[in-house]
Amino acid sequence: KDKNNFMKLFNDKYKKHQINDINAISIDSRNLEDNDIFFALKGEQYDGNNFVNQIIKNKNVKCFTSKKINNSKIIYCDSVKKEIAKIASLWREKTKAKIIAITGSNGKTTLKELVYHILNKKYRCSKSIGNFNSMTGLPIAFLNSKLDDDYCILELGANKPNEIKNLCNIVKPNFGIITNISNAHIGNFESINQLIETKASIFKNNEKSFINLNNKYTSLINVENPITFGDSKQADFHAKLKTKKESPISIN
Repeated sequence: KDKNNFMKLFNDKYKKHQINDINAISIDSRNLEDNDIFFALKGEQYDGNNFVNQIIKNKNVKCFTSKKINNSKIIYCDSVKKEIAKIASLWREKTKAKIIAITGSNGKTTLKELVYHILNKKYRCSKSIGNFNSMTGLPIAFLNSKLDDDYCILELGANKPNEIKNLCNIVKPNFGIITNISNAHIGNFESINQLIETKASIFKNNEKSFINLNNKYTSLINVENPITFGDSKQADFHAKLKTKKESPISIN
C-alpha cells in the first residue's frame, strides 16, 4: 500500500540492489509479476530456492534467496525468513501506527475484522491479511500497512513455544489481547502451561493488555493493570446474554 516509503526503506538498506518501482511482495513463485520482490522460502513440500533461476530468466523480479547466484536480481542471505523479519522490524521503527496484536486458540481472525471494522470508521487503519499470522506471513502482512496509519491490527499465531514472543519482537505491539486458550489446540506444546506462557508473551511491554475473564486459562494470566471483559460483573466491560424478547446482547 505504501509503495514510496517501502522503496525508500528498501533502497536505503540494499544500496546495491536499488528499485525504481514495486508491484508486490510474494512468497509464491507461481504468481510473480514484473517489479515484484520474491522471498524464496523452503516449505514442507516445495523449496522456493529451486525456482529462482527460472524466475530471474523470465521476470524483472528481485529475489531473496539462500542460493548463491551471480545476478543483479539476486539478494543473497543466510536465512530468507530472518531477512523478512529484519525488513519488517525496520518498518516498525518508522511507522506511527499503534499496533493492536491479537492471538488466541479461536476467534483471532474474527476479532481482527471486528476491531478493524470499528476503528476504520474514524481512524486510518491497516490489518493483517487473512490468517497471515506466522513468522513468515505476519511480517509480510505488516509490510502491507502504511506508515501514516493510526492503527494497525495484526493477528499473531503460535504453533510452537516462543513464537508469539518472536513475533512481538518484530511488531512491538502497543495493545495485546488473547481471545481464549484451549487445551484442545495444544498441538506442538508440551503442556497447557507452556501454551499459556507462549500466548501470554503478547502482554509483555504493552501499553495496555486486554484479559478475557470468561476463559479459565486467560483469566489466570497475571498482568499489571489490565482491561478485563466477559460476562462477569467483576469485568471492566461485561456483556449479558438476554432472552429473545429482549435485545440479544447488552454491553455495559
